[in-house]
Amino acid sequence: MTKKESPTLKNQTQRTTPTQKWLIAIFTLILVILIGSYFYLDHYYSRETTTQRFVTAIQKDHPKQVAALIRTDDPDFKINAHNVQPLINFYRGNPNQIKKLKRRMSTTGVVNNDMDFVDTGHHFFLFEKFLLEVKPIFPTIESNRSHTQITINGKLAAQNLRKHTVRTFGPLIPGRYHIQATTTVRNKPIVLSRQFEWIEPTAADLKVTTNFK
Repeated sequence: MTKKESPTLKNQTQRTTPTQKWLIAIFTLILVILIGSYFYLDHYYSRETTTQRFVTAIQKDHPKQVAALIRTDDPDFKINAHNVQPLINFYRGNPNQIKKLKRRMSTTGVVNNDMDFVDTGHHFFLFEKFLLEVKPIFPTIESNRSHTQITINGKLAAQNLRKHTVRTFGPLIPGRYHIQATTTVRNKPIVLSRQFEWIEPTAADLKVTTNFK
């Protein structure tokens, strides 16, 4: 005959201790945090959300945030908050173009021949890492006068460009550029200024000739 377990002993066996309750609560909380964090980060690093962060950074003129989402395979071109400003200036000055940029980045990722929004790896080994991959541009400048000074977006680029000497500048990011050439003719300074929208330039677009009269 089998001996029955007493009700008191059975209740003691099934009862959960306070320590066990705390451990279950902590484990459940950690599990909820991990699951919630995964879905949050999966959304945060998605193509669509990263696109929105990039576009918003341009619209609000935040060059550090823009630079953080750009890369290039040119070892001589180090992306930073200063040299992405021409790209920001172009899109801030062309609202229709920024709409096109957002649409293309969030769908195919192909912006134009010089820019692609691509998956470059992973964040934390789990989430896709989207960056705008940019091919740098290399404009050339030629002057019909010797002793020509060239500034690009207010920064001195050439102190003494000689007559009919073609000088290559860059690497530069695609964007809006203001080029100023200064020389002296009959002891009088002459300044030529031009603005260029080099967002998808052809080789011909990048050839700049300054003709002083």
